[in-house]
Amino acid sequence: CFTKGFHRQSLFKKSIKAAVNYLAGNYVHAIVSDYNLEDGLGSDLIDYNINVPIIIITTTEDVSLVARLMKHDEIYDFVLKSFEPDFVYILDKTLRSAIKRYRLSATLDSKKSRYMKLLEEVSDVIYKVDKNWNLQFINEQVFQLTGYTALELHKKNALKVVDENSLQEFVEFYNRQIKKREIQSQYEFNLITKGGIIKKVNQSAKMILNQKGECQGFVLVLRPSKV
Repeated sequence: CFTKGFHRQSLFKKSIKAAVNYLAGNYVHAIVSDYNLEDGLGSDLIDYNINVPIIIITTTEDVSLVARLMKHDEIYDFVLKSFEPDFVYILDKTLRSAIKRYRLSATLDSKKSRYMKLLEEVSDVIYKVDKNWNLQFINEQVFQLTGYTALELHKKNALKVVDENSLQEFVEFYNRQIKKREIQSQYEFNLITKGGIIKKVNQSAKMILNQKGECQGFVLVLRPSKV
């Protein structure tokens, strides 16, 4: 059963093949499927990358199998098959909830995608570290400045790219920022590239605090110093 909204138009298909053929040329808000279909299981629709919530209608014998399928993003819920009068009400309520959750998830994914795209489009190196300077995120611009790819630095310690002659002063500066609880700072230091070249860079740092006001790390913007 394919639904086209809360005031829904429903279309019924009895097999995976018929469902996939219909989906190839039509948009739906959700799918309600029996667990057992003519040519497979309703959950097999997951393999076709269908980007809508799926509600599985199942019997008590299959409920444990369907419950395990809930780990898939596409499986949003299941309903026990029943001939009781309240079955349609339960199905309708489950369907509405699934569509709302899916729309919320899609909105959040879209916002995250736009944010990540923005980070990749800026020319500055943007990165995030915990309080021990372990990298939690870094954008691809790091390659232009350091010669390291973001993948090479993933989960590494950011102090790796600080020139050893600048390292002690670097650590002391940020320890003072933590001690004084200064949220933002500017600092200039010598960075060492993958090829061993020393570059003078300017860094803006914003401290991340937990609810107790304790430092949990920094979000930083790094750029070459102006000559």
